[in-house]
Amino acid sequence: MGKCYDRKREYNEAVQQYTKALLKDPANTSIMFKLGWAYLRAGQKEKGLVQMRRSIGGGETNIYNQIKLSEVLMRQDDVTQQKEAVDILNKTLKQNPDCIDAMVVLGRAYERLNDIPSAK
Repeated sequence: MGKCYDRKREYNEAVQQYTKALLKDPANTSIMFKLGWAYLRAGQKEKGLVQMRRSIGGGETNIYNQIKLSEVLMRQDDVTQQKEAVDILNKTLKQNPDCIDAMVVLGRAYERLNDIPSAK
């Protein structure tokens, strides 16, 4: 149901539905990430980032969640969050050295931080 509300841009309803789904399956990193995304779209940035961070914190590796969270963190004005994005992407590349998407986003992250030598 959350996905339906997401598509209709009814983000507060999507948050409610993803929250219900997460109560039924609290370890589901996909739901955590979708809940975080819905929070962001609903204008609740901090709650969104908390859920997105939780979605990459478990033992399960979800490259998509890691890359998307990094992209969100890079859009923030806070340098600490931008550096967190770099850390996440470096960990992603240690686990998956051939991940082109992570390489591209990491290059952009270094560029945003004006660390051009590391962007290569």
